[in-house]
Amino acid sequence: MKTMTVRTENFFRRDKPGRFRSARTVTAAVLVSVSLLLVFSSCDRRVERDLNAMKEIEASEFGTDQEELDTQELRKSIRELQEEVEQTVERVDKIGRYYNLIATRFMERGMFGPALEAFREAFYYFPENPTLYYNAGICSARLAKGYPVGEQKEEYVNQAEKYYQRAIEISPRYLDALYGLSVLYAFEIGDSEAAIEYARRVLANDSSHDKARFVLARSLVEEGRIEEAVDEYEYLEKNAKEKEDRIQAASNRNSLLGGYYEE
Repeated sequence: MKTMTVRTENFFRRDKPGRFRSARTVTAAVLVSVSLLLVFSSCDRRVERDLNAMKEIEASEFGTDQEELDTQELRKSIRELQEEVEQTVERVDKIGRYYNLIATRFMERGMFGPALEAFREAFYYFPENPTLYYNAGICSARLAKGYPVGEQKEEYVNQAEKYYQRAIEISPRYLDALYGLSVLYAFEIGDSEAAIEYARRVLANDSSHDKARFVLARSLVEEGRIEEAVDEYEYLEKNAKEKEDRIQAASNRNSLLGGYYEE
């Protein structure tokens, strides 16, 4: 076998004028290409890293498009829920008003039992409405009149007292409730001192409330405080708005002064 010998000096040869193939030239070109590739690759990675960093910053500060869409959807859902809540509240409010309305209609027809039941239903929806309790007190007091004596009468009287008191608790200057309670104490419960207290509370806020002054005068008589009662009847005789009330007041005053009093 013959051994092939490569002579390095023949590695450089001139194929065409002005053109050489040089290992060093090729090597240099390769090295330059590799270097440029590494540089650009490094630059690409650095640019990609910088871009990703910028995206993260934008996402944290401004949110991505997807996050913006998610936020819009969330806001839309919240608005829809708020609308649903408002509609639900409106429906429930209408139910409470329905019970109040039907109770009032029952009262207008003198149907105090069904009216009281409807007012009790309305309490659930409007527990801070003094008018509901006042009207429930009226219904209970009127139902009590249907029973001359007995536990049923006592039960309705007690209910009326509690309903009037609740109305006054919510609204301390509720004159109708104050007057209703004074009447209840004077004519149903027989507590003249309490009747005087509540009648005077009415008059402290409205001195022209003639009915409350009649209750006050009567209760003073029951307590044996005749002179005070005479003063109240004299006031009514002079200042009562209705002629019939002035006549009645004068009659009661004369009866007291003559030693005879008729209710």
